[in-house]
Formats: sequence, C-alpha cells, structure tokens
Amino acid sequence: MPITTIDDQIINTPCLACSIAKKEFSPFGGLIYESDNFFISQDIEVPIPGFLIISSKRHIKSILDFSPSELDEFSQILFKARNALKQIASIESITFIQKEIRPHFHLWLLPRLEWMSSFGDKLSGITEVLEYARQNLKTEENLAEISNLNSKIKNFMNQ
Repeated sequence: MPITTIDDQIINTPCLACSIAKKEFSPFGGLIYESDNFFISQDIEVPIPGFLIISSKRHIKSILDFSPSELDEFSQILFKARNALKQIASIESITFIQKEIRPHFHLWLLPRLEWMSSFGDKLSGITEVLEYARQNLKTEENLAEISNLNSKIKNFMNQ
C-alpha cells in the first residue's frame, strides 16, 4: 500500500523518485504535475507550504545530462511552477536548491516565508529553517494548508 503522509518514512526504498514515478509511493498530497520526463510534488520530509520539488524520472544527476528537449520542457515547467507560487500564494522570493549527488535530478523550490526571517537570509540558515519545519510544522492546520495550496498549484499547472 502506498504511503501518503509526510510522517511516514520510506527510507528503505532503493530509489524514491523511481518509486514515485512508478506510483509505488505517493507523496503527501499526490503529484502536483507529471509529464513523461518530470514530476512535481511537495517535499515529503519538510512540511512548508509551497516547498516543491521538480524531479526527473530518469537517473540523471545534473542539468548537464538533460537532452535539448528535456531542457526546454524543464525550463517551461520551472517557469510555470514558480509563477504558480507567485500568483496563487503571493510568494515573492524563492531559494532554488539543487545537489548533484543523487541518481535523480531534483530542484527544490523553497519559498521565503515571513516566519523564516528570524533565521537570517544566508544559505547557512536554510538548514535551520528545514529542521524547524520538520520539528514544528507537522500540524493538522499546516498540513491542511499544504494540501489546499497543492490542489491550487496542480490546477494552475494543468491549465
């Protein structure tokens, strides 16, 4: 049975992105967007509204591994997802995070929300923000907000 909440752990899966792409695992709120090459979901560990991940469906680590058509598609998806966050949630500032260490390309879109200002605006504060959210934002109210926002973003992405 697929795991569907942020609290559930799926660390034992050999490849989380493959499990999501194959529908063996459903991230909290389900997929926000899906194409042949990419999908967008809410971050599964960190319950911050609008904290999205764009993932490749195939094993590539870097944007340098994209084919020309994948690069074009990715650019369009990224633009539309960023625009959705601005239009729907009035998110004015995003930190993009991409690491080239996993078998799947992931780009995280971390919104800069008002409560985050107490952690400063340096990159070193991001770790503190993520840990604070893991420890303090798994509330019914916040999860409902995430679910509601994800539904709106999904509608926007599929227009």
